[in-house]
Formats: sequence, C-alpha cells, structure tokens
Amino acid sequence: MKNTVLFILLFFAFAAKSQDYIPTREDINAFFKTKTLVVLEDNPLLEYNINIRNVMKQEWTITEYDFITSKEFEEKRKDPQ
Repeated sequence: MKNTVLFILLFFAFAAKSQDYIPTREDINAFFKTKTLVVLEDNPLLEYNINIRNVMKQEWTITEYDFITSKEFEEKRKDPQ
C-alpha cells in the first residue's frame, strides 16, 4: 500500500513538473524578432479571411505579420527559419 501511494505521488509530481516551461530572456527576444504568418483559407471570399485581416490590422502589435496561403504554409513549415 505504501509503495502504491508513493508511486502515485511521484507520478503526479513528475507529470505536473513536465508541463512547466518558463521562457528565458533569449526566447522572448527571439520571439519579438520573428514574423507571424497568418494562414488564409483558399476561398478569398470567406468571412474568416475578411475578419482575420481586420483583427490583425487592429489588434496585433507584438510582431510583424504577413498573410499566406495554405500552399505557402506547407512550404514554409518545413523551413526552420
């Protein structure tokens, strides 16, 4: 019984700790130097495309941003830069 309780406590302690990541100053600085890419739907008349363009223009001030197609996304997602 003691072993079971100890195992359960250790399991939850490790599981809780594994979720914890605090970014370093370098991580934050690197993030601010990136460009956010917003993937638009293929149909240019969809309401999502119109709304996301407006929202990004009005609200997004953290980094530069650009809009790309899903085809461009497939190419860029393999590029580490």
